[in-house]
Amino acid sequence: MTLVKGPLLELFWTRGRNKINVIHNGVDLHHSLKGAIMITNGCFSWSGFMVLQAITLKSYPTELTLTAWICFLGTIEGVIAALLMERRKATV
Repeated sequence: MTLVKGPLLELFWTRGRNKINVIHNGVDLHHSLKGAIMITNGCFSWSGFMVLQAITLKSYPTELTLTAWICFLGTIEGVIAALLMERRKATV
């Protein structure tokens, strides 16, 4: 529902484009199909991640260390994504 009724996300590759929105009963339906595909892709990706984690834990049995690595790499990925998305909005 966030993708259907949520605010418009201004990504750096979509700024300045003319946006034509299809509105039906106050809801923007222009990207609803794309949003549904992205949600489905996210569900399959998460389930694939769980399967890969179970396979990894069979050969690498220290769960806490594996969890720490996953959190650390997720933090690095999040920092990179934030820097890319906000690179022109940064103020000193």
